[in-house]
Amino acid sequence: MSFKKKGYQIISDFLTPDLSSFLYEYLHLKEKVFYTLHKNKLISPYNIDYGKQGDDLVKGAYCLYGDTTMDTLLQINKKRIQKLTNMKLIESYTYARLYKKGNSMPLHTDRKECPVSLTLNLGGDVWPIHITDLQKKDNSVALKPGQAMLYNGITCPHWRNKFEGEYCGQLFLHYVPIKQTPYDKRPHLGIPSCGRHEHHD
Repeated sequence: MSFKKKGYQIISDFLTPDLSSFLYEYLHLKEKVFYTLHKNKLISPYNIDYGKQGDDLVKGAYCLYGDTTMDTLLQINKKRIQKLTNMKLIESYTYARLYKKGNSMPLHTDRKECPVSLTLNLGGDVWPIHITDLQKKDNSVALKPGQAMLYNGITCPHWRNKFEGEYCGQLFLHYVPIKQTPYDKRPHLGIPSCGRHEHHD
């Protein structure tokens, strides 16, 4: 099953078990830091550099944009993704969510900064993602920790039904063709969303 033909492709060994576990625990700790900082009023309630509670797609999930550790993963895997897609790419951004019981994600397509994307299961309970491929067929993909789905987020609609587990940590890696604006309009990788030249999420 190829990315070019179907619009998505499963990568069964994207992360080692140790690295996947590390990133899953890291995401939990980032959420804990976020809540502690806000609860004790150590940062402005408008500050989203440490993440945020929910977004336009998923209410109630902890969300983290452009984290330095996650962006490093984006950077070191660029050559691997270029080889899989046979495209010359530049890094765009990363986005992580820690989903909780009862969350769901409506059917949608992504913004233009996400033509080559991966959704990566870091850990927790398995939660299938559904995707309509380039042949207009609906598919259900249940990724285990460390596995990833490479997909065209602009062309292929995707969604998740109601989550019945406790937690599921997912990381999204986004790349764009080398002629597009890199780093999601940030000066370089690792900069939070406040460093973008314009906001249009």
